[in-house]
Amino acid sequence: MKRRITVIAVGLLLTALLISCSATPGGENAVSKEAKIARAISQAVSVAGTQGVTEVAGAENSYKVTNFKADDGSVISGTFQLDTEGKIIDAELKLETGGNTYIFVLKEENGQTEASINNEPVNPDAIPRAMTREENFAFRAFIIGFEEALDEVDDKLFDDYIDEDWYENQRPGKYPINNIPGLTGTVTVGYEDDDDDWDDIEIIGADIESFQLDYRRGGSISGSYSFHERGEREESRFTISFKGAEINEDGLRIVFDDITIKATIEEDEIRDREIYSFSGDINGQYSVNGKTHDISFSGSIEGVEDRYIMGNDYSLTLDGNKVAIGRQTRY
Repeated sequence: MKRRITVIAVGLLLTALLISCSATPGGENAVSKEAKIARAISQAVSVAGTQGVTEVAGAENSYKVTNFKADDGSVISGTFQLDTEGKIIDAELKLETGGNTYIFVLKEENGQTEASINNEPVNPDAIPRAMTREENFAFRAFIIGFEEALDEVDDKLFDDYIDEDWYENQRPGKYPINNIPGLTGTVTVGYEDDDDDWDDIEIIGADIESFQLDYRRGGSISGSYSFHERGEREESRFTISFKGAEINEDGLRIVFDDITIKATIEEDEIRDREIYSFSGDINGQYSVNGKTHDISFSGSIEGVEDRYIMGNDYSLTLDGNKVAIGRQTRY
């Protein structure tokens, strides 16, 4: 049996990200031209140093883009330069998409930013700044955090409640979860899909109405969680609130002061390739090395196996500034 989804353990971005696209519900047709361009360019910037995005010799933090293909099929060529925090300060990029060609130009001088698309000025205030290194690590921490939190609940369910002897005396059906401190709900068992004799059963679902547990990285977690399997397909729904959870990485101390993550995750296998999606919200306050920040994320993230994830329809606001999730390569 699959032991719950193990998705989206986000890998380190190769560099900070560029521009956000606050996608409007309703699909691609509802996305503005500026948002579509920003979404594609953010992916090119996020893989700086690889995939046709090469560093310009002798020019610090400057890159040449050669026919980079974004996830939506857009093809990008041109140049851009980043500052030490990964913020784009100079760019001239051609983007070909849907039979149209757009020239995106951005210049920053003396703290003033000017931008245009096909020589038409774009309000600089409408162009979100890049995600900083700290924000990058924090966002990754949120994704890692919810996965680890669900593992905590799984450990309670599978290790503290279920053992081999318990299975032997059960028939397929739904059973109440008893005698697990901090966890209430039901568990569903059924026959193994690949068992020819149809005499072995396994857990195929659970509905955890509420849980409240200590978190392995400190602090506490609480909320609700359910998962259900059918063949290779599995769906999980959860709401998790973190209080005081802490993740330390690369000299950064990230504390989930008060973060709530509410989402649905779907996992399936198509032609021997594992695909998955995260759809939901992340809201609350966190701190990095003692400084408090706000986060508001709403939308979806998709991925294929352990190779990469991508955001196709989302909005992400950090401290009131919209930023983008580029192509996040996993390690």
